[in-house]
Amino acid sequence: MPVRSRFVAFELTRIVARPEEIARCTFENSNLVARLANDEALLARGTSAPAWFDDHAIVEPDTSFSAAEFDDEYLRQLLAPRMEWQWDGATVGQGVLFQVPVKLVRYEDRNLLLCPTPFAHELEDRLP
Repeated sequence: MPVRSRFVAFELTRIVARPEEIARCTFENSNLVARLANDEALLARGTSAPAWFDDHAIVEPDTSFSAAEFDDEYLRQLLAPRMEWQWDGATVGQGVLFQVPVKLVRYEDRNLLLCPTPFAHELEDRLP
């Protein structure tokens, strides 16, 4: 019997805008998934860009990621030692895990591991 994957398609909205607009989004939008860079963020799908974004902001659906949730113990004991980047427990981290590019987003109540959907099955097979 096939085992159901821990990874599921994760629909996001990608925003690329001036850093000060992304900063406002980070602090004012409760649907923020991850701030990837000064000028880029991912929001939960269905979240529209705040009205104050200027006409030059790029706001597009992003369905390129799959995600799995893990508890703190699994993250610290089994994943963190295998991360190929210096993870210091930060809220957002990105790098390589088991030879797959990933983004790690920590919340108060959960840890979300995002990876490109085409590689989700590879990562699933390599997880302890």
